[in-house]
Amino acid sequence: PRPGARPPPPPREPAGTARPAAEPDWRPAPPPGPVAPPTTHATASPHGHPRRTVIPTSPVRRL
Repeated sequence: PRPGARPPPPPREPAGTARPAAEPDWRPAPPPGPVAPPTTHATASPHGHPRRTVIPTSPVRRL
């Protein structure tokens, strides 16, 4: 290297060496089964019956 060039950075751990082993600790996989988060709120309801999501766009419509 040229005398004016900066020294190379210290050898760091390669990206993807110790990370994959620690990721499952702070981000556990969701348990299999019906515990998955609801994707549609209007069609699927935790009680079984379809829940209608009323969007009050205009207060006059609710009367």
